[in-house]
Amino acid sequence: AFYHPSDYTYERFVNDELAYQSNLFPTELYGPPHCVVQGIKAHNKVVIHTARKLNSAVKFIDFEKKLEKKGVNFMDVCHLSCQGCSVFQTELKALIVE
Repeated sequence: AFYHPSDYTYERFVNDELAYQSNLFPTELYGPPHCVVQGIKAHNKVVIHTARKLNSAVKFIDFEKKLEKKGVNFMDVCHLSCQGCSVFQTELKALIVE
């Protein structure tokens, strides 16, 4: 899962204007923003494709679809905040109990 608002700029990030839970790791740390977003999307496609090929005993959570795209759930473009981790924990627990 990732969150990169359409109005993202480096300046808005470091000035805490995007609602991320941290301003320590701007997207530019990982590469040009458009490349980072394309890279994450490509990675997600590979993971989803692989998950579909796996034995049905292997469970997959498409967290990209489960997690609301808002800054409160993320520290930066792709790392979860405490709240985002809590959502992940809830989803994982439900899958384990199932």
